[in-house]
Amino acid sequence: MSSQKIILVIAILMIGCFLTSCQGQKANVSVDLCSSSLYSERELKDAVETIQKEFAHLEGCTLHSLTYAGDERSLAEGSEENGLAANYDECAVFHSSFHTPKEPEGAWEADTEYTWDWVLARNDGRNWVIVGYGYG
Repeated sequence: MSSQKIILVIAILMIGCFLTSCQGQKANVSVDLCSSSLYSERELKDAVETIQKEFAHLEGCTLHSLTYAGDERSLAEGSEENGLAANYDECAVFHSSFHTPKEPEGAWEADTEYTWDWVLARNDGRNWVIVGYGYG
């Protein structure tokens, strides 16, 4: 086998390992949609996907869990008192836990477990938008 073929095979194997490891990290996230009288399972899964897309930007962090905070908390967060009702007609809140890298960049504490809440909102059943996140 020529050296070019060997390099090609190694490159394909490395790409395969990389893709498998990325999928494994996503598969290890514990998601609890609880029960909701406001939203269907599909609507809550769409919200989870929105959070996961945003979370991907938190380089080096590992997402462990996402849990729907419940209808009562979501209604309270989306109330006029909290200001969301002026711009959105639906709100969903999720709790999360994630771990920071051992050598983080920016303001993260190294090798630490964080718990954050994610607040999502939308109008007329359209796509969820993250309107807030951070310590819950």
